[in-house]
Amino acid sequence: MLKSVTSPAVSKREKQECVTALCSLYCQWALLEGNQGDFTAAKKYLAEAQLLSSQLSADAQQQCQEQMTQVETMLQRWQGMEACMEDLLVPNEES
Repeated sequence: MLKSVTSPAVSKREKQECVTALCSLYCQWALLEGNQGDFTAAKKYLAEAQLLSSQLSADAQQQCQEQMTQVETMLQRWQGMEACMEDLLVPNEES
Protein backbone atom coordinates (compact mmCIF):
# COMPACT_ATOMS: atom_id res chain seq x y z
CA MET A 1 0.00 0.00 0.00
CA LEU A 2 2.79 2.44 0.88
CA LYS A 3 4.46 1.75 -2.46
CA SER A 4 1.36 2.78 -4.39
CA VAL A 5 1.15 6.03 -2.41
CA THR A 6 4.78 7.05 -2.96
CA SER A 7 5.10 5.76 -6.51
CA PRO A 8 3.80 8.86 -8.35
CA ALA A 9 6.09 11.14 -6.35
CA VAL A 10 9.06 8.90 -6.98
CA SER A 11 8.37 8.65 -10.69
CA LYS A 12 7.96 12.43 -10.93
CA ARG A 13 11.25 12.95 -9.08
CA GLU A 14 12.96 10.34 -11.24
CA LYS A 15 11.64 12.02 -14.38
CA GLN A 16 12.99 15.37 -13.17
CA GLU A 17 16.38 13.78 -12.51
CA CYS A 18 16.44 12.17 -15.96
CA VAL A 19 15.44 15.37 -17.73
CA THR A 20 18.04 17.34 -15.73
CA ALA A 21 20.73 14.81 -16.67
CA LEU A 22 19.67 14.93 -20.33
CA CYS A 23 19.77 18.72 -20.30
CA SER A 24 23.30 18.54 -18.91
CA LEU A 25 24.25 16.01 -21.57
CA TYR A 26 22.99 18.30 -24.34
CA CYS A 27 25.10 21.10 -22.87
CA GLN A 28 28.15 18.84 -22.92
CA TRP A 29 27.47 17.89 -26.54
CA ALA A 30 27.20 21.58 -27.38
CA LEU A 31 30.63 22.14 -25.83
CA LEU A 32 32.12 19.23 -27.76
CA GLU A 33 30.71 20.45 -31.05
CA GLY A 34 31.78 24.02 -30.35
CA ASN A 35 35.26 22.87 -29.43
CA GLN A 36 35.47 21.29 -32.88
CA GLY A 37 34.27 24.50 -34.51
CA ASP A 38 30.77 23.29 -35.39
CA PHE A 39 28.84 26.14 -33.81
CA THR A 40 25.66 25.37 -35.75
CA ALA A 41 25.42 21.90 -34.21
CA ALA A 42 26.34 23.34 -30.82
CA LYS A 43 23.44 25.79 -31.00
CA LYS A 44 21.08 22.96 -31.95
CA TYR A 45 22.11 21.05 -28.84
CA LEU A 46 21.54 24.15 -26.72
CA ALA A 47 18.10 24.56 -28.29
CA GLU A 48 17.29 20.96 -27.32
CA ALA A 49 18.46 21.65 -23.77
CA GLN A 50 16.23 24.73 -23.69
CA LEU A 51 13.22 22.66 -24.77
CA LEU A 52 13.94 20.07 -22.11
CA SER A 53 14.36 22.67 -19.39
CA SER A 54 10.74 23.74 -19.86
CA GLN A 55 9.73 20.36 -18.38
CA LEU A 56 11.63 20.98 -15.15
CA SER A 57 10.63 22.43 -11.81
CA ALA A 58 11.62 26.05 -11.19
CA ASP A 59 14.80 25.17 -9.25
CA ALA A 60 15.97 22.55 -11.73
CA GLN A 61 15.08 24.84 -14.62
CA GLN A 62 17.20 27.62 -13.14
CA GLN A 63 20.11 25.23 -12.66
CA CYS A 64 19.83 24.04 -16.27
CA GLN A 65 19.53 27.64 -17.49
CA GLU A 66 22.72 28.60 -15.64
CA GLN A 67 24.57 25.72 -17.27
CA MET A 68 23.24 26.69 -20.71
CA THR A 69 24.33 30.30 -20.13
CA GLN A 70 27.85 29.15 -19.24
CA VAL A 71 28.00 26.99 -22.36
CA GLU A 72 26.70 29.82 -24.53
CA THR A 73 29.33 32.17 -23.11
CA MET A 74 32.07 29.65 -23.85
CA LEU A 75 30.80 29.15 -27.40
CA GLN A 76 30.79 32.91 -27.98
CA ARG A 77 34.39 33.12 -26.74
CA TRP A 78 35.44 30.32 -29.05
CA GLN A 79 33.70 31.95 -32.00
CA GLY A 80 35.48 35.21 -31.22
CA MET A 81 38.83 33.46 -30.98
CA GLU A 82 38.18 31.64 -34.24
CA ALA A 83 37.30 34.93 -35.96
CA CYS A 84 40.53 36.51 -34.67
CA MET A 85 42.56 33.56 -35.92
CA GLU A 86 40.94 33.81 -39.34
CA ASP A 87 41.84 37.51 -39.44
CA LEU A 88 45.45 36.64 -38.65
CA LEU A 89 45.64 33.88 -41.25
CA VAL A 90 43.97 35.74 -44.11
CA PRO A 91 46.40 38.20 -45.70
CA ASN A 92 45.25 41.79 -45.54
CA GLU A 93 44.73 43.01 -49.11
CA GLU A 94 44.86 46.68 -48.09
CA SER A 95 48.62 46.53 -47.44
